[in-house]
Amino acid sequence: MINGKTITLSGREFVAPPVNWATFKQFKTEFAEIQKGTWVPDFDVMGTIILQALQRNYPELTEAELGTLLDIGNMGQAFSAVMNASGFEDRTPGEVHAASSSTGTN
Repeated sequence: MINGKTITLSGREFVAPPVNWATFKQFKTEFAEIQKGTWVPDFDVMGTIILQALQRNYPELTEAELGTLLDIGNMGQAFSAVMNASGFEDRTPGEVHAASSSTGTN
């Protein structure tokens, strides 16, 4: 089992691990937009990213089964869990994070 964020989908608990390199490459444009805070959420993309991440721990999970577990109420939470496990911070679309003022010296 790969470490990640625990999520509950329709009463079932899952550990959502980080996305793998193949998923990152497949959605590199979307990940770049997410990082910049300019991405407009797309449910198909979100569902695919969630599925591919969960399949790392649950290889038997199918798209059809995930489709019965995800709903409008939990999709954002599931996507956030995968993204957080992958090292992305939660942010709202258009939100820009200030650059660190650290100079790298103490």
